Amino acid sequence: MYGVEKPFPGTVNPYNIVLDATYLYSLGLSLKRVARELEKKGVRRSREAVAGEAGEERQEEHEKE
Repeated sequence: MYGVEKPFPGTVNPYNIVLDATYLYSLGLSLKRVARELEKKGVRRSREAVAGEAGEERQEEHEKE
């Protein structure tokens, strides 16, 4: 897999889970609510873990602007 970058370096979560968490957070859901929504999909994450994922993605989006 040379030449293929991980979309979210430093995370152990699947790409789609990170995107889902970021999307839900961007809709205005609280971190606790995002964690609950992810649990419905079978993914157990704490609010703190969700905050780290969503915060990293939002920071990357902000840097692009």
